[in-house]
Amino acid sequence: MADYGNRNLIKRSWDVRHDQALEIAKIADGLGAGHSVLVRYLLDFALAELRADRLRLRTRAVRWEVLDYAPRDE
Repeated sequence: MADYGNRNLIKRSWDVRHDQALEIAKIADGLGAGHSVLVRYLLDFALAELRADRLRLRTRAVRWEVLDYAPRDE
C-alpha cells in the first residue's frame, strides 16, 4: 500500500527504537496498511496534538552531550 505516486511525499530517515519499529510493523500488518502510511497517520496525530497544546514535551537546553568517555592512550 505504498503511495509512491504522491508527489507530496518526501523520503526521510528517522531514528526509532527497535521495539517501536516492530510495533509499527505488527500494527500496520494487522490492519493491512503500509508501515509508512501508519507512521504518517501517527505523526499527523501527534503534530496536531502538539499544535493544539494538548500534548506537551518537556525539554531542556543541551548544547553538547557526552555520549561516551574513554581516556586517551598517551
